Amino acid sequence: GASVDEDSWVRMLRRLPYQDRGLTVPAKAGFVGDDTWVDMYPEGFTDAFPYPSFNTRDLNTVDNGCEKHIPDLLKRLRKDSSTKKGNVADELELMVVHFLGVDHVGHTYGPHNKHMDDKLRQMDDDLTLILDTLDNA
Repeated sequence: GASVDEDSWVRMLRRLPYQDRGLTVPAKAGFVGDDTWVDMYPEGFTDAFPYPSFNTRDLNTVDNGCEKHIPDLLKRLRKDSSTKKGNVADELELMVVHFLGVDHVGHTYGPHNKHMDDKLRQMDDDLTLILDTLDNA
């Protein structure tokens, strides 16, 4: 894939000094999911866990890979701009998660079938975990 050379929020995050973002210490950006992101932004993420995305019949590899890494990424998310505890060098300022199963189900089987019901339930569970963790941070 071709990388994105024009201005983007991913590029801005990497180039804008952390002090100008209201932070007192540097931070990293984490990514997990559709490997297209690391093709488009090869230097955009300090921690990246890409999974192959072009086999639309594969409904689970990307989503299961996301689920594998989400708990650690959530633990490492910086809670505020002046964190003084934990391993500051390992903290994340941003976490990007790109699930793909719903899209693949839609392309492969259409929107009205058991595979879509299963994927939507999985996404509900994953988003609940993420949002509950953020709400309780």
